[in-house]
Amino acid sequence: MPDTPFSASAASSPGLLRFRAGMRAALPIVIGYFTVAMAFGAGCVPAGISPLQAVSMSVFIYQGAVQFILLAAVKAGTPLAYILVLCAMISTRHLLYGPLVAKLLPPGLKARLALAWGLTDEVFAVALADIHQRETAGETVTPDAPWFFGLALASYLSWIAGTAAGALLGVALADASPEADAALRFAFPALFLVLVVQNFNARNRLPVLTALVIAGVLGSAGFTAPAILGGALCGVVVAALSARRARP
Repeated sequence: MPDTPFSASAASSPGLLRFRAGMRAALPIVIGYFTVAMAFGAGCVPAGISPLQAVSMSVFIYQGAVQFILLAAVKAGTPLAYILVLCAMISTRHLLYGPLVAKLLPPGLKARLALAWGLTDEVFAVALADIHQRETAGETVTPDAPWFFGLALASYLSWIAGTAAGALLGVALADASPEADAALRFAFPALFLVLVVQNFNARNRLPVLTALVIAGVLGSAGFTAPAILGGALCGVVVAALSARRARP
C-alpha cells in the first residue's frame, strides 16, 4: 500500500480522533483566515476580478501575502516580471518551515508532498507550538499526519469560504460600514500577533526578537518582501546558533 496520509492509521478510529483534534486546533486560524479572505475577496471585485476568479486564486494559490500582492499589482498595472520576482521572494520563507515541522510529517516523500500544500505561516506556527508543547511535556514527537491534515484542511477551507463571502458580500459591507472593512483588514496582522505570542517563550525569545527587529527595520524602510525573508532568515540563524551553544 502506498505511503500516504490516508493510510490505515488515518482511517482508524485513533486517526479520526487525531484528525478532529487537528481541526479543533485550527479554530483560531479559521476565524482569522475567514475575515482576512473576506477582505481579499471584497477587494477583487473593484479591481475587475470576478468572484469565480477570486475564489480560483484562493483554491490554487492559497497564499495570502502573494494574493494581496497580485491584487495590488492588478490595480497598479505592475509588470509581470516584477510580480513574479516579488512573489518568489516572499514564498522562499516556506523553505524554512518544512525542516522545523518534519517531526509531525510521515517519512515517505509522497506523503509529505501530499501535505505540503497546507503548510502556511499560521499552520506552521500552530504545528510548531504543538511540537514544543509535546517536547516540554517530555513526550517523543512522532509523525501525526491525521492531526496535521485536519489542521491544514480546516484552514484551507476557511480561506476559500472567506474569499467567496468577500467577493459576494464584502463590497456591500465595505460601503455600508467602513469600520467593519477596516477591522477585516486588521485581522491578518492580528492573527500573526496572536500566533507569535503563543510561540513566545524562554526557548525562542532571542530568535523571535531578532526576527522582529530585522523585519521591523526593513519594513519601515519600505522593503516589505525583504523584511519578511530577512526577518525569517535571521531568526532561524539565531535559533540555530542558540541550539548549538546549548548542546553539551
